[in-house]
Amino acid sequence: MSPQPHHVENFFTIDLEDWFHGNYAGPQQPSQLVQTRLGPTLGTLLRRVEFEADVRACKQRLEDITGDEVVGYRAPSWSITPRTLWALEVLQALGFTYDSSIFPIQTYLYGIRDAPRAPYVPVVGGAALGLAELPPATFRVGGRNVGFGGGFFLRGLPLWLQLRWARAMNAAGDPFALYVHPREVGSARQPRLRLSAKEHLIYYWGIGGTLAKLDAFLRRFPCVRMRDFVATRRDALPALPVCDGEA
Repeated sequence: MSPQPHHVENFFTIDLEDWFHGNYAGPQQPSQLVQTRLGPTLGTLLRRVEFEADVRACKQRLEDITGDEVVGYRAPSWSITPRTLWALEVLQALGFTYDSSIFPIQTYLYGIRDAPRAPYVPVVGGAALGLAELPPATFRVGGRNVGFGGGFFLRGLPLWLQLRWARAMNAAGDPFALYVHPREVGSARQPRLRLSAKEHLIYYWGIGGTLAKLDAFLRRFPCVRMRDFVATRRDALPALPVCDGEA
């Protein structure tokens, strides 16, 4: 197995989900908090003013609990889309230094198919913002982007295939984002949500093997925190439009 180039820094995060916020019993200063809301998706029920108030309150709550500044955001169901790019401007105004909500794939639920695949500074309304966008990992297969290294993709795809894609990305000089949710690595006693058969499959398929796959990734690919990656690499990231029409 050939090692990844030393100049490539991959990053790893745990998305703290909304139902954990009220009962957080972890360390007072965890290695990283990424604010994730599991309420209404941006494209459906939240207007800009509601989104700003919701995120501001949630950010303050997490900071009160941990005593640490929350600088990263991930939207529920990757719901920052071409219709809701204004959310990035709100996040910037609230002091976030990075977002990881734009999935460069297209599914029935989320994604922006033509969004950049590597870290970048998003251009919205013709202006480069002051925060970085760190997309979840994808690999080009047959002219399409396929996700790996997190959530359903980490749990559902063969480990050997995901490791191959990760090595190929690093060999090309591109970092990848590895992420998990607490429900995927926590106690089996955690209550499960009542979901449709389709949603249950997406949420829980392969959940018993998540820790082993995560361990395999972390043993092979040393990672840094997203906030540290942004702190040291922000100025070197290219400013790119999120999608067509934003150049």
